[in-house]
Amino acid sequence: MIEEAVSFNEDHRAVIDAYENSDLDSNYWGADEVRPIVAIIRAHYLRQQNGRCCYCDREITNNAFVQHVEHIVCRSTDARFMFTPRNLAVACSTCNGRKNAKAVLTREAMVEYPRSSGAFSIVHPHFDEYEEHINRIGDDIYAPLTPKGTETIKLCELTRFVAERLERGETIEMQQTLSDFYDEINNGSYTPEQSKKLMMLMMKTLKLG
Repeated sequence: MIEEAVSFNEDHRAVIDAYENSDLDSNYWGADEVRPIVAIIRAHYLRQQNGRCCYCDREITNNAFVQHVEHIVCRSTDARFMFTPRNLAVACSTCNGRKNAKAVLTREAMVEYPRSSGAFSIVHPHFDEYEEHINRIGDDIYAPLTPKGTETIKLCELTRFVAERLERGETIEMQQTLSDFYDEINNGSYTPEQSKKLMMLMMKTLKLG
């Protein structure tokens, strides 16, 4: 979980204030005067997140083209929160693209940015401990522990890692991954209902069900 939200100096705050008192065009994110602010946001959250994506929890390649500043509530659907510190994080380019503008608020009509986890349907990097909602089994299997975990896996398509390995024909490597998965299912960490849902998720990923 992110411990400290980004803060802005007076010059950057002036740019942000001018935007927030304007017509709130989300395309302003690409303006020349905003680029230094984006760089500060990216660097800050990369440090806070230990260089890992806020959704798939994988290390992000050290390249700005794949280290995307993520708007948890998408700026294209709600430009009011484009510079809200707790609406910002860093995601890998794939998770950022898969999530895109999908709805993440449990209640859409929000005047102010929510201050608690319950307002979001996905794991929120500022409000939620990732491990309480998603259990990573091996490198590639994402097992949901809560409805938030399920929704995050769905919106960011985190089953893609297993699917991609199968498409590459890595059947031998997948045997160990699946063995780890079944050991985890059988070690008593999950309720019978959770185990059933995890099995169904795996079958869908492997295109067996």
